[in-house]
Amino acid sequence: MWHKPWVQGQRLYQAGWLDAAVEQFQKALNASPDALTLAKIMDVMGRIAMQRNRHQVGISWFRQALQALSDHQTPSLDVTFSITMHLNMALSLGADEDRALRGLQRLAPQVSTQSQRQQAIYHLNLGVVYIHTQLYPQALEKLRRAQELLTPNDYAAMGYPLHTNLGVVLIALGDYASARQELLKALTWSPDTGLHALNELTRLAILSNDEQQAKEYGQKAIKQMWGSLMTFEKSELANLCEILAQFTASTGDAALRRQLIDTAQTLYGQIGVWRHWRRLQEYLVAPQGREDPFATPFLADIRRFLQLLQMMLAQDILHEQLPAVADVRTQVAQALASAHGWDRNERHDLALVSRLADFGLTAIDYEVVHDPQKSATTWHRYTQHPALSLQLLAPLNLSPAIMAAIGDHHEQPDGRGFPHGKRQPAISPLAEVFSVAHAYAWDVIYLGTPHSQALKNLEAQTPHRLPASWVKTLFTLF
Repeated sequence: MWHKPWVQGQRLYQAGWLDAAVEQFQKALNASPDALTLAKIMDVMGRIAMQRNRHQVGISWFRQALQALSDHQTPSLDVTFSITMHLNMALSLGADEDRALRGLQRLAPQVSTQSQRQQAIYHLNLGVVYIHTQLYPQALEKLRRAQELLTPNDYAAMGYPLHTNLGVVLIALGDYASARQELLKALTWSPDTGLHALNELTRLAILSNDEQQAKEYGQKAIKQMWGSLMTFEKSELANLCEILAQFTASTGDAALRRQLIDTAQTLYGQIGVWRHWRRLQEYLVAPQGREDPFATPFLADIRRFLQLLQMMLAQDILHEQLPAVADVRTQVAQALASAHGWDRNERHDLALVSRLADFGLTAIDYEVVHDPQKSATTWHRYTQHPALSLQLLAPLNLSPAIMAAIGDHHEQPDGRGFPHGKRQPAISPLAEVFSVAHAYAWDVIYLGTPHSQALKNLEAQTPHRLPASWVKTLFTLF
């Protein structure tokens, strides 16, 4: 029967466990549900693909869902409306903004038949697409209409994107005072992960020539990036790089500015947002400013941020799946740490370990990385990568806890790990959490193992290769 895995999948999806949810949804699909349920399952599979930045896969799922609905004898107009909206929002993220805009506008006659919440979502989404197409007065109108329709209960989910996008529009329209009010409201609805709002507050301060505020919000954005996000939002990473590049334009540091723009373009290219990639070409002209002593301390923060980010991105070229592995590994590691009550500083250190532990692999030959057990020589060279990571990361002055964990991230409880053959309890606690999170992420993302089988594989590796207590905690998360 499809009903049980469908319900279980929805529960896991709402909790943020995408790979576990996908397994359940696939079971539901294989059980041949009715056309309406089939469309709903395909719709959520599309949303998961979009969350993973797999835009074309998401678009394909949404189209399949609409096809399933068209085959239904009594198609649900509400579900059709919702999925059509999802499809057009997916199209808007790539190079099809105009097509997406027309698709959303064609839904306008049906809006009044939808629930008040769905109407608010429609106007919010249409406002976002108007922003993408730089039609800012129209965007403001739609966002204000969404604001009128939102109930107090809806604000928990939509207050942050609403006020953030209002801030974006008002900046574009030159109403800086109102933009600031909207962005500060946005932060009240997302105090822990309000990266987009912090980015826009930084942009606003730069446009207002308020260097102190630009520094303050820029530093908060950088700190938020490393300390709060479980998985990277590449669009916001790119946005932050772009905004920091605007700040450096007044300092005369052309090299730093160019590196920030190049990094932003790389990130926009990875997620297929070509409109921003093309726009950044305009920024490649060298800045005319002079070195500003006031900005020097913040420039040091920017350089360190960029260095860390470039180190993380350098690992992506080792294999196309590694960015997704790192995202899931970071998410699982943070969930494990939270389950054990680790404080913010410990979770911040763990996030950096999750992102940087394998940086030493970038200094090893390709064939060694991709087939380390080919020979005794290749295996020996592979086992040196934790030490190489430490050597390459030394200039960043990371905390001793981070460095210890990176050095230990391949050690095992039974002493058969590398490079030093440490046993518990000599292994760094951060490294123990990393090992469990990495084993799960490697299975479900790199190897394509179903979630339930991945859990069995982890259990089979305890207590010799993986710490049993942390594996047990992972089971409780699901």
